[in-house]
Amino acid sequence: VVGSNTDGWQYGALIADSVVFTSSQDTPTAGWWKGITHYNYSGDGTNRIVNSVVRYGGGNGLGNIYYTNSKGVVRGTIVSHSSKAGIYLTSSSDMEIVQDTITNNGGDGIKFTTSSTVNDPPAIRENVLDTNSGYAMVVYADDVSETLSNNRAGASHDTRGIRVVGEVVGVVDINMTRKWRNNNNVPYYVSGVVDIRDVGGSGSGANTMTMEVETGVVVKFESGGEIVVGSNTDAWQYGALIADSVVFTSSQDTPTAGWWKGITF
Repeated sequence: VVGSNTDGWQYGALIADSVVFTSSQDTPTAGWWKGITHYNYSGDGTNRIVNSVVRYGGGNGLGNIYYTNSKGVVRGTIVSHSSKAGIYLTSSSDMEIVQDTITNNGGDGIKFTTSSTVNDPPAIRENVLDTNSGYAMVVYADDVSETLSNNRAGASHDTRGIRVVGEVVGVVDINMTRKWRNNNNVPYYVSGVVDIRDVGGSGSGANTMTMEVETGVVVKFESGGEIVVGSNTDAWQYGALIADSVVFTSSQDTPTAGWWKGITF
């Protein structure tokens, strides 16, 4: 456990380079130990796990590596055989998950449970996510940007793609673009409503939130999923969608008409 969960004066930090964190069993089993937990009073600017191995945790019911209202760097690390998620986060601001191999976990490879609600989404790039029981990763719509790039779901295709939880995609009174990158043809699965619009509405100017979907991306919608572009009521909350050579379709194995709502401008 890194840092206090309650006392703002009890800070802690973890630095690990070329370290193996694993079970004490002769024949390891997933969930044997709880995992590595970073609490909200951990050293956000110091925490890093690099070139290491973290496996057979998840006994905390969350994942091998868990950040709650904290952040850090996980780079070049094998995260595997958790009984739950590989990496589990309750916030995503300024996280770096880069060049990791996240495989054979009992839940999602990477799982966020809240949006960052800031202008700087997490950096999740160049990871291999394979043979996890859930999705390759679960993120919120406002955290999908050009910093989520060049990830791969492994050749076995046992892991589904990137699940995007619908929410408002927008910031306050700023012209901004969020780009959904082509992660080596890993599909996006959308649940709920992706609502693209500036969220200021102060009247300071006609600022536009733009969502650009990169060429070749496949976006699959779960039941009732939808993209809404711009506000229907507030003249200052502009939105835009750019998509060239993109597939928007049902998430069903055997698609049926009307499964998802559509794209509304």
